[in-house]
Amino acid sequence: MFTEDTIHSFMKKILLTALVVLLSSVLLSCNSHFKYTKMLHPFDDSFNLYETLKVDKFDLQSTLLQKSQQFNHILDTFISSSDLDFHFEGSTQLKQRITESILIIDQLLAKYDIQEQISISFNGGKDCMVMLILFISRLSVQIPQQHPFWTNQKLNSALVNYEQQFPEVTTFIDEACHDYNLQLLQINDTMKSGFQQYLDQNTNVKTIVIGTRDTDPYSQHLKPFQMTDNDWPRFQRVHPILQWSYHDIWGFLKAFQIPYCSLYDLGYTSIGGVDTTIPNPELQIEGNKYLPAYLLKDGAKERDGRLRKNK
Repeated sequence: MFTEDTIHSFMKKILLTALVVLLSSVLLSCNSHFKYTKMLHPFDDSFNLYETLKVDKFDLQSTLLQKSQQFNHILDTFISSSDLDFHFEGSTQLKQRITESILIIDQLLAKYDIQEQISISFNGGKDCMVMLILFISRLSVQIPQQHPFWTNQKLNSALVNYEQQFPEVTTFIDEACHDYNLQLLQINDTMKSGFQQYLDQNTNVKTIVIGTRDTDPYSQHLKPFQMTDNDWPRFQRVHPILQWSYHDIWGFLKAFQIPYCSLYDLGYTSIGGVDTTIPNPELQIEGNKYLPAYLLKDGAKERDGRLRKNK
């Protein structure tokens, strides 16, 4: 005869077995809906967002209007895609970040005139590239095609820098200006003095779009729209990617195959001047060889390659 305890133990085993079978069935069913049973990453060689979403890649040889339309279509298709059809590591958060940034940029373009009042702060860095692509993607949506801006198709932009630049950075900036129609004014000075010079030469500019993130130095309390401090030249700062993490930035650049400065592939994770920047020690693998910046595991160590200047 079976005791009551034996029956209870037997029934528990039956229930646990049934639960395992049920969960396995659910997981197999879910897997059948996903295009990939393995979680993909934008850094994988097999990863191709354009092929999976069935959209054409952007054409850097096209006009600014065409690029804007292309970027907008690509991003809209990505945001609208179902996780059941297409999902990769970080994609859900990336969709949220893109959506938040677009709302900020749309507010900016609705309030200020693109041709006269808006400028872009551009230094060729990874953050600026994400900000620039997002900004361009909204132009064709927010700026009517009869607007005189589309005749010139030049984006006001400024580069204020007082350090000696890497040749690779200079080359990339020149390429970006050509590819994205940047009308860049470069000023060799400190930030405060340099932006004053820029505004003196561009008196109609009221707002400058900046690729700052809240993990950058002195940026943790910034807001998406914020006037400069009282002792600075007066203009509205706009920060579309303020909430983006280091990995959000690289997820975007790699997933959408956005060109970036070649130094990042040599282990540089945050690029300043020649005398104040080295490859990130966290990425060193042997001798003078380094992993690319997008493989940095801890985003908090992004600036570990920045050196303090001697006083």
